[in-house]
Amino acid sequence: PSLVLDARARRSLRPRGRDAAALSSEDLRLSAALFPLLAALLPRWEEALREKHPAGCKKVLILVSGVGRPRNWTHSASGNSTEACAALMELFLRAAWPEVRVVRVHGDERCDVFRHDHNIRFVRTGLVPVVERWRDACVRGDGLFPDEEGEGAPSTEEEDPEWKKRFHITLSFADGSLARTHAIRAALRRYRPRYMHFWQLKTFWHEGKICFEDMEVYSFEDMETDPPLEVSMTNEKVQMVVQEMKRFKEEFLRDNAAERRSDLRGFWLRKTRKPVLAVLLVETSRRAAPVLYRGTNMEVSMPTGSL
Repeated sequence: PSLVLDARARRSLRPRGRDAAALSSEDLRLSAALFPLLAALLPRWEEALREKHPAGCKKVLILVSGVGRPRNWTHSASGNSTEACAALMELFLRAAWPEVRVVRVHGDERCDVFRHDHNIRFVRTGLVPVVERWRDACVRGDGLFPDEEGEGAPSTEEEDPEWKKRFHITLSFADGSLARTHAIRAALRRYRPRYMHFWQLKTFWHEGKICFEDMEVYSFEDMETDPPLEVSMTNEKVQMVVQEMKRFKEEFLRDNAAERRSDLRGFWLRKTRKPVLAVLLVETSRRAAPVLYRGTNMEVSMPTGSL
């Protein structure tokens, strides 16, 4: 694979820092690109996938790139862009791991990687929709993925209730923009991702070797920093919901064992047989007492799945 640069791109290549004094634009040639972190990341990622999916799975790697607004307003914003680096990474991955589907998501000059509000908007409108398209393919369970439209098994028009066991996200990060990293973690937290963190970045630069010990692998539970609380330590409204949920659960199990709600088990939950109980606290005003509502899931029809 090769990356073809037009005349404008070649003119924009320039050495940075102290190297600029030692080289001229005529001397500058791009002969190779090395990706030691990717070379260490991919084998560890594939190893984790084999442990979870011995029979194999669809592997998708999303490369997120962006632009940092330069301090000097006379400098081009593209000089602080990682879009070209992402393009080179894609070429490398296609050559070394052709079975991995590579998707690039780029935030342009309108999204500064160092601005928190910019990153929140970029993640919501750029990254999350891409993740959701692949997630929806797992939910459908029809074998049709975003890169295989028109291929695969015919759609069953049913939701696969076990999709969460087959859809997994791993986040890889090192240093970079804290605002970008935090926005991505917050947006994808619902999927309980695994984390791969490079704590040592320049082993290859100093020692000329790829070291797998430079990377730490953590589960979602290892990285979760919000500790569970005793119910007695929460506020009054949370305690009301918890107590109502306990009563609801006891009554539901008692009625279900006595077959008093056979219609719920036999018809409304006929597909998954997995009841989901919910309690909603509604407060219309500060003076009025809160009202608690109970609810359960139901499967209205096979195409809609569980509601």
